[in-house]
Amino acid sequence: MLLLAAFSAHADTKSEALLKEMSSRLSGYKNYKVEMTVLYDGATGLDRAVLIAEGDKFFLDLPDAEISCDGKAVYTYNKEDNEVIIENNADAGSVLTNPAKLFAFDSKEFVSASAGERTVGGKKYDIIELKPVRGPMAYKLVVMLGEDRLPSSIVIRPEGESDISLQVVRLTPNVATDKNTFVFDKKKHPGVEVSDFR
Repeated sequence: MLLLAAFSAHADTKSEALLKEMSSRLSGYKNYKVEMTVLYDGATGLDRAVLIAEGDKFFLDLPDAEISCDGKAVYTYNKEDNEVIIENNADAGSVLTNPAKLFAFDSKEFVSASAGERTVGGKKYDIIELKPVRGPMAYKLVVMLGEDRLPSSIVIRPEGESDISLQVVRLTPNVATDKNTFVFDKKKHPGVEVSDFR
């Protein structure tokens, strides 16, 4: 509580205004596809990831796994083991468990603070730090916003764990999706082992 109170004391209207601009842009899209690189603190190489988010639904493609959610169930497919685990979507509110929330920084859910500006490659970026107001998981986000008010990078800092750095390569709005985009299709993975815990 003391840490949250200290963070809240530095909250400012600039960070809130910037996040509102970003939210306004993204909420104008039916959905969006984000191609990004992922760097785990201490790792030697970059992973690539693709996220499609549409409301509370998402599809996340990682080098070793696919995670999808139709808003009701979460399907986690392990590519190497050809195994999928299906669970109820019980924890939909955390960035750490729901990639659809990755760019949804609601002022009711996060306390934000401006952390200055940075110039990279001749382009100016605003740096914003966010901390969740509530929830069982303690973490902080560091978001770098471009002049187009879209995120350029996000660093996830779970308490007591290594940082995860996401660098946005391309963000494409209003991509084509259908009812199968956000559910696991067993037909595409012959012989898949299914563990259903719903």
